[in-house]
Amino acid sequence: MLRVGPQRAASLLAVLLWLRLVGELLVLSFTTEKRFVPVGQEAPSNATAGAVATGLTVATIAVAGLLVLANLNAATRVGLGRVGLFLLPWLYLLCRDAYAGHVERNAVVFALIVLALAALNPGVALFRTLAALTVLTAVIALVLGIVAPETALLRETTGELRISDKALVPALGLLQGPFTSENNLAQYLALGLPSLVVLRRRAWRWTSVVLVLLAIGWSSSRSGLLTAGVVLAAGAVLAVLARRGWRRAVQLVALGLTACLAAVGAVLPFLPWPPEAFTERALIWQGTAGAWLSQDEVFGLGTQWFTEVGGTVTSPLNDAAYHAHNQFLQLGATGGLLLVVLASVWLLAVTLLATDAGSPAQLPAALTVLAVVVSGYLEVPVGFVDRWAFWVVTSVPLAAAYFSAPRVFRWGGEG
Repeated sequence: MLRVGPQRAASLLAVLLWLRLVGELLVLSFTTEKRFVPVGQEAPSNATAGAVATGLTVATIAVAGLLVLANLNAATRVGLGRVGLFLLPWLYLLCRDAYAGHVERNAVVFALIVLALAALNPGVALFRTLAALTVLTAVIALVLGIVAPETALLRETTGELRISDKALVPALGLLQGPFTSENNLAQYLALGLPSLVVLRRRAWRWTSVVLVLLAIGWSSSRSGLLTAGVVLAAGAVLAVLARRGWRRAVQLVALGLTACLAAVGAVLPFLPWPPEAFTERALIWQGTAGAWLSQDEVFGLGTQWFTEVGGTVTSPLNDAAYHAHNQFLQLGATGGLLLVVLASVWLLAVTLLATDAGSPAQLPAALTVLAVVVSGYLEVPVGFVDRWAFWVVTSVPLAAAYFSAPRVFRWGGEG
């Protein structure tokens, strides 16, 4: 039995995962010149940042592994079926990549984190930690934008400040904070926004929302602004239902919204957009869809496809195609129709359990699901063996809510 208690142990794990990301980014911000780097070229890095990243990765693996070993019985009591269902897309991608001769080094980390959260079952308490980390990230970005604009504002490959038509206030530039792009900052903050609803004091809650929205607004990321807008609008509706005690209605509305919004995200990249639409995302969608459907519809092209193809002279993509810029297309291109089906089952199961009327984290979980789906229109928030930078605002809160919901699976564990 861990002396620190399961909730604090889960919070420690989340903090380590956050530090793994933000710690390295902060070191990079002050030790390298951050510029836009086309896909296929080496990203900014140095020995100090690498040492920080390695150390925090090892610490995260060690803590997660110890938590799993120390609470192995608790992990099985939530139901092996429930655990297996959450890890099913991860297992498929792991096997698919291994067959192709490539395994992401973060793949093991994902499984350890999920198993640790299943064992600890921190519930809504973990969302308070995630809320604090989200606000802290926004504050760091805003402070850097004011005191160190040379590293906190997006720059071209040549080093000049990027002037963009999408900037809400062109004179201020595009805020990227410690991140390496404005879209990554905004995506991270928008995905963390749902956790703020668990803050007890209204003044703290609204101050936190304002700080996060200020950072997203300064980034001028349209995908981030869209996600934040949907979270705020859906939160206003679901909060009214929750205050009235209509918890079953919260679940039904969340399920309906998730289904409708997910359908839009799945159709969006296949519509006849001109290539320059959505800041040339349409060009990426067309090239990705064409390669996936013509080369391997069932099993996809593997998680390394964008890195291997994006930087080649024959690439059908542009130099910003680090991924498909659409969650549905990313699933299909990397894992084929099999991954699309498995991820759809995963999303349905997570939404059903995390938003269950008996779930202690029902409201923040419902908003997190909606944020993930809408963010997936123009970005890729969810990764099972990759996209680890967003785990702390996607997989971690969803797993915490998923495993804290009332028991529904009776097979594979104790009742």
